[in-house]
Amino acid sequence: GALAADPTPRRERILFAATDPHWRVRYALAQVLAEWGRDEPERAKVLALLPEMGEDLRVIRLRDYLQFRWKGELPPERPASDPAAFEAFWAPSPHRPSST
Repeated sequence: GALAADPTPRRERILFAATDPHWRVRYALAQVLAEWGRDEPERAKVLALLPEMGEDLRVIRLRDYLQFRWKGELPPERPASDPAAFEAFWAPSPHRPSST
């Protein structure tokens, strides 16, 4: 929305969505960040902001997605016991209905 389109540093307030438990929120954020990173200097700025969110799996996968989208770089292998951990936007949510 309006905050994401703000050309001032206030737009960075939307980054809290990087750890949202709902994949659709993170996907929407990824689309905005991909747009912000249309050129290399802006990409570096976007990627520099994300580590401030910590090493949450959701943030790591968001960085992976952006690198893939911008440069075509596949993410490194990260073995995990939960197959959902490999998905770019899916991190287990307490709101996800159980499939068992």
